[in-house]
Amino acid sequence: MPPVSSFASLRLLLMLVPLMLLLGLPVVLISAKSEKRAAIARVTEAAEALTGAVEETHDLRLQSARELLITLGQIAEVRKGDWPRVSELLTDLVKAHPHFHELAVFRAEGAGLASSRASQTPTRPHGRREWEEAVRTGGFAVGAYQWDTTAQRVYLPCAMPAPERSGEPRAILYAAIRLEDLQERVPAAGLPEGSVQLVTDAGGLVLARIPPAPEGSDPSAGLAPLVEKMLVPGRGIVEVPGADGEPMVTALGQFSGGADVKGRLAVAVPRGALYAGATRALVRNVVALLSGALLLFAVLFFGLLTRKERQIGPAVPLPAETPPVPVVAPPEAPLALIADTPQRTAQHQTRTIAMLNEMAEMLRQCSTVAEAYAVVGRFAQVFFPDLCGAVLVPCEDGEKVSIVTQWGTDSAPLRC
Repeated sequence: MPPVSSFASLRLLLMLVPLMLLLGLPVVLISAKSEKRAAIARVTEAAEALTGAVEETHDLRLQSARELLITLGQIAEVRKGDWPRVSELLTDLVKAHPHFHELAVFRAEGAGLASSRASQTPTRPHGRREWEEAVRTGGFAVGAYQWDTTAQRVYLPCAMPAPERSGEPRAILYAAIRLEDLQERVPAAGLPEGSVQLVTDAGGLVLARIPPAPEGSDPSAGLAPLVEKMLVPGRGIVEVPGADGEPMVTALGQFSGGADVKGRLAVAVPRGALYAGATRALVRNVVALLSGALLLFAVLFFGLLTRKERQIGPAVPLPAETPPVPVVAPPEAPLALIADTPQRTAQHQTRTIAMLNEMAEMLRQCSTVAEAYAVVGRFAQVFFPDLCGAVLVPCEDGEKVSIVTQWGTDSAPLRC
């Protein structure tokens, strides 16, 4: 069987390694893409959890405000118009329920009657939606988020008319709901360091920020691009510049805190931190793929070398010095045994038989195979004087042959 050339085997070997890389690289890339999708899904889940927490908080606070205003409208002090006593009751209620920013009672035209802020005369700002809606409908109404510049906090105002009293102007019961506890009610999302959860109203007023801004600073400090992006209604995943310039992968959403309360929310995570796990997985998988390719190359390469050594096999060495074997002197004239010609004489036949008998005798005297090979070589020179030749024997694996003796002086040494 003719051996495969080393060049062809090496070329086939080198083709297997790129083939492995070609098949494995798509798997690595798909795995990395899946990791990124999972990371984005975690941000989306955090936004959904934030939406649920914000809406639940608003529902609880608005329900609490509605029930409180209904109760206030039924107490005797309000019905009698004992406003100093009502102010004391409102002050005690705010202390007992700290999620209220202020409780107050106004006349329909805006004059203040009672307030939880005993040291201040309540004044109704003109143009408040909740006030006008409560007067118009005679029911509970919620206004827009407001910023108290004195207390430095956001509150949500709501109002409800008090029961009418005979001969008295109708009063409006007012409650302002604090939203600081909104941050405490947001579930821990397990987001990477540097992440921000932000809640704003439809106009961009920051209602809650997790983690909170430094005390005394603007809640939207460093988040202007994010707040601007949140002004556009809608949901989805976008990238916005962060405070340090690093892009932040942001899940946008919106919430409804009652029939008239709308707002926006966002969960923003630094892109590097978000995709850190996917990047580590990609590097780990690429290293594993390259290591596997190198291991495959090493195994096949050393396997090729081992196979080549088995094919060549150890040649039977010729003795450095031919042992002394008695050999008869060659005849005066070479024996031409190449062809059986009619001119062969009886003398030639006799001499040939004598030489064969001599060779057989010498072979019987040999004690090793190497000696026998040497005898065959010497007599082959006599029998075939005009030719070069060799005796070849199979190697141990049976696939190669090895030269054990050769004759002829007119050509280069034979190679296996």
